[in-house]
Amino acid sequence: MNKKIILLIIFLSIVLSSCIINLNTSSIFTTGRTYTGAWSGYLYGTDNIHGNSIIRIASDGTMQFKDQYNITIDFYKYDIVHKTVSGNDVYEASKYMYDRGDSVTYYLTIEFVKSSYNESIYIANVRLVEKRNIMNDKIYSGTFNRY
Repeated sequence: MNKKIILLIIFLSIVLSSCIINLNTSSIFTTGRTYTGAWSGYLYGTDNIHGNSIIRIASDGTMQFKDQYNITIDFYKYDIVHKTVSGNDVYEASKYMYDRGDSVTYYLTIEFVKSSYNESIYIANVRLVEKRNIMNDKIYSGTFNRY
């Protein structure tokens, strides 16, 4: 019995250490790869019709609006495009977002920027654009830290 527990502990420690190594390398941010890190934060947006709105994006990809309706996005699967801006590595991911069915469509852009303080940490600049046929676009923006 003790041998099984020891083997299980060794196996789990190897698996967990490889996951940590993968999260700390930039190789996960390559075109066509899937990133499954956890993200959480808030988006803030204003327009002259609705006033202030707050959206929370949880790490499971759920977006919760202040006015109580939810949309779920595929927050993890993007074709990542790499570029260099002002000496920083920037990884951009954009895709069609969500159509509510009432002339409102959402588009999401995520830009991954390497932290200047710690090269293994990336900051996600998130921008959500709400497109309406008869109204001005509402732009939500926020900064999300990977944890």
